[in-house]
Amino acid sequence: MMKNHRLCLGTAKIGDPTYGFSTSKQQSDYIKFLKKCYKHGIDSFDTSPRYDDSEEKLGYFFSKETLDPFVSTKIDNLKQNNKNTPKEMLESINKSRERLNIDVIDLCYLHQNAIEIISDEYVQEGIFSLKDMGLIKESGTSIYSMEELEYTIESGIYEWIQVPLNILDISFYNRIISYNLPIKIAARSIFLQGIMFDKLNIRRFIPNSEEMINDIERITEIASEYDKDFKELSVQYLFNLDKISMIIFGSTSIENINFIQKCQSQKLPNELLMKISNISSEPKQWTNPRGWLKKYE
Repeated sequence: MMKNHRLCLGTAKIGDPTYGFSTSKQQSDYIKFLKKCYKHGIDSFDTSPRYDDSEEKLGYFFSKETLDPFVSTKIDNLKQNNKNTPKEMLESINKSRERLNIDVIDLCYLHQNAIEIISDEYVQEGIFSLKDMGLIKESGTSIYSMEELEYTIESGIYEWIQVPLNILDISFYNRIISYNLPIKIAARSIFLQGIMFDKLNIRRFIPNSEEMINDIERITEIASEYDKDFKELSVQYLFNLDKISMIIFGSTSIENINFIQKCQSQKLPNELLMKISNISSEPKQWTNPRGWLKKYE
């Protein structure tokens, strides 16, 4: 039985400091930062070969410390209906294990969310093979559409589903829990790569930007009624969704980690949760960064 890993450090920004829309673009002392994270009780790390050298940096950190981390990484660049896929998946995981300095990957996601990939028989054969060899413990998909979500759950193959989930849009969460099945939910894009707090870039990069800004302003007004601000409430709200197994938070700032941890234990009144859910339950087109005018993966 896996431990309850509620807060997970996303490492895209450790590999590429310019990732997303946060104000900090400088590379920090990542070893010092990771040590502080671990001392703060964060022992879960989400990475990918796509995140530049983040796997190598995590591996170097793991090699210098006596740790028992929970690590998720991803497999990418797979092709549909390719008999060599299981071999390519094995090569990818072995390279990740080497870079990460760990023997077993706790959770392996498919970084490609296309239904043609997550439903491919050779991809699924590769997943079963990696589990049989003891190289990965669990598998999951990282999705952007309801079709991908429904296949992930209904196939019964994957233990995890990683979805964009934030105070502006919980439609994926609602759909998952409607199945009442024991698949685990990992929330990502909890701040939409930081753009939620940047109206200038919302208007620059997001179609229907005024709709998004209007939702932010409505929730900001609700937050003020309860003596909170929008950012604070955006974290507290997610931790009050009790079916989430993991919240992935990308940062290289220990101040941000402290902020997240401070917010995670705040129980919100049901009346407040309902007011926000009335806004966030409907699916939003701008939840998917691939639809933004400037593309981010």
